[in-house]
Amino acid sequence: MTCLDALDAGPISVINLRNFNELDTVGILGLNPNILLEEDATVEYKQLFNTNGFWVPAAKTIPTLFENQNLLNFGNVGNGKLSIFVVRSKNYSSLTSEGDKSLINCSLDIDEFPALDFNMLLKDTFVDVYVFNNDLSTMNPNTNMYYGHLFNADGQVDLLRINELAAISESGFSKRFTGSLIPGLISGTTELSIDTIINQQFMTVGLICNINEKVFEIVPETTFIDVYGDSFFDISGAILSDVSGFMLSHVVPESLTTAGVLFPPSPDASANVAPDAANTINYYTTKINDNEFLASFEQGIRFGDNIKGVNGTVHVSAIEILDPVAVIDGTSDTYTKVKITCDGPVKYFETAGTPAHDLVDAIPATTQIFKLNTFSEVGYAQPFTLVGYVPRLAQFLDGTATRQNEVLDLLTSPGIVKGIKGTPGIRYIVDAFKSFVEVGYKHQFGILAYTLDQKNCFIRCIIAEPFTEDLQASTNPLFKQTPGGVFDWSFVPQGGNKNYSTINFAKFIVGSDLCFFFGPGQIVRYIPKSFIGKISNLFYAKAKDFDVVANASGYLDGVSELEAVIDDDERAFCEAFRYNPVIDFNGITIYGNLSGQKEITALQQVHNSELLAYVKQTLFNLSKSEAFKKGNYDDYLRTETENINFMESLALAGAIQPNYVVICNASNNTLEIQKAKIKLVHIEFTPVDALEKIVFDLQID
Repeated sequence: MTCLDALDAGPISVINLRNFNELDTVGILGLNPNILLEEDATVEYKQLFNTNGFWVPAAKTIPTLFENQNLLNFGNVGNGKLSIFVVRSKNYSSLTSEGDKSLINCSLDIDEFPALDFNMLLKDTFVDVYVFNNDLSTMNPNTNMYYGHLFNADGQVDLLRINELAAISESGFSKRFTGSLIPGLISGTTELSIDTIINQQFMTVGLICNINEKVFEIVPETTFIDVYGDSFFDISGAILSDVSGFMLSHVVPESLTTAGVLFPPSPDASANVAPDAANTINYYTTKINDNEFLASFEQGIRFGDNIKGVNGTVHVSAIEILDPVAVIDGTSDTYTKVKITCDGPVKYFETAGTPAHDLVDAIPATTQIFKLNTFSEVGYAQPFTLVGYVPRLAQFLDGTATRQNEVLDLLTSPGIVKGIKGTPGIRYIVDAFKSFVEVGYKHQFGILAYTLDQKNCFIRCIIAEPFTEDLQASTNPLFKQTPGGVFDWSFVPQGGNKNYSTINFAKFIVGSDLCFFFGPGQIVRYIPKSFIGKISNLFYAKAKDFDVVANASGYLDGVSELEAVIDDDERAFCEAFRYNPVIDFNGITIYGNLSGQKEITALQQVHNSELLAYVKQTLFNLSKSEAFKKGNYDDYLRTETENINFMESLALAGAIQPNYVVICNASNNTLEIQKAKIKLVHIEFTPVDALEKIVFDLQID
């Protein structure tokens, strides 16, 4: 509720004070588009983040959590299970028009990684990542009435039906991402790398991704990015031993059907196998050179077809008709003789042939090439499931002061301090917690504000006082004349009735001048609620940082009923306790201007505390340009003049008295100070206090 109220005035940042340890685990996954085995693991949730400041997902850490180096790595940073399909992309054209070009011929700036084959097509580096907020790892036709029929008995989905699965709302489909496996790939201002595209939206899908650049630095023994299955099988079409059963999410067949197609075509029609009858077609050809061979047009090799190459899959880049009516020797049959050119060196398999003897005719030597009809276009896909972080009850408030203090203690952790200091624009920290009746309640805010102040980060904390009903119900400390009496505000600044209280009620000391307390609460549907978010809006909307938020400028909208009606006498007790009361004074308004500081100084007023923060911040910003300036008379005079001009502007604005002092010269910058490479600026000023009461001395004759 506090956050929603604060959003009425402007943008906010929310700090999560949840504590994570070894009990909080999530799933990670490593995939490869070649024969390497996939990996999955469960790791500590915090291992997926950079915790040096505000936690930021660190996808680059995922590869370090695996035993092997995987090319494409995923981690679940959400709080539920995710299932993903990672398949060869059919949607790359939405990102680039250069997909059909080879890497060396496209206009994109691509790092020359040693493992990257620049003869491969750009489109062959693109994948589609389908994300489901669901556990699809145990699906089969009998598992789910809505979409189980799309899965086979092995829990796999036909590639052509993934979009159909995504269209069923019960499947939990979240988003589809399309991107390249090449890291750092950009087209103009369009990001093309799949990890960058996913990580930009991790907050909406709960998934982070990393392309492991280390893999690109080592030249592999097999095809590096293989979307055709070339590296999985030997020349007979049998899957190699000890390799993955998946190319990304594509299910790899145990073996490919192979058949021979002769060149020239045989008079025996049964020897000429239709090229669409198998995943791999073994063609008998005539080699011209590394990239070119002779074939028959009737064999079915066409432009763009995939041919097994020396370094992976190559593609048919040109077909030239040499003889449209070539006659097969010894027959009257004809065929169309063509020259096939590929975009890379072709893998030729030479057979020596066998001489004739009494029982067997001679078998001539042949040259063979293989055409690949990829299973990654028409096969099956396996979903991979990553477990998510499961919230624990021990991480949340349970209505006790002990648990709340455990949570608030995280406010003073180095990561929170560093995160706030490193986030520009944070001016206030707004309390969103209940206040318990105890000594030093909410002291963590004071420690945080003081620590930041010492680090030249000048923020103020806006804190909710305990609900009046909790003060009334408290028995130790007791805020009554007797245990059976009525609530008495006069005991609040005393910390309780000393005759009946062994526990004291008091504000903290450290950082108290940097914290502002407001109460009571508001009544919403008979329940007391804090409206500290609405109060923070008044601070956000101030014209000047040091303006007074009270009276005419402190009226609150949207508050219909206060938890307690505080009268004039009770306001005096609130003031003694540095409790800024909100009252109905021709409208709901703040009627106090006190910081939490007990000592009576100028900083006991809210607007003076903020004035000091404003002065410190402005002078600190001015000092940033002073580094490496010469320490001579003219430079001291320049600095002194800049600071005088600033202080004069405060005096003209009515923030300080005109008797300010600014000194920056040889008197305070002695030779010893100069030797220390320091420039000192001495500033004194007297703030203008705000009036809190008007007393009328009326004389009637």
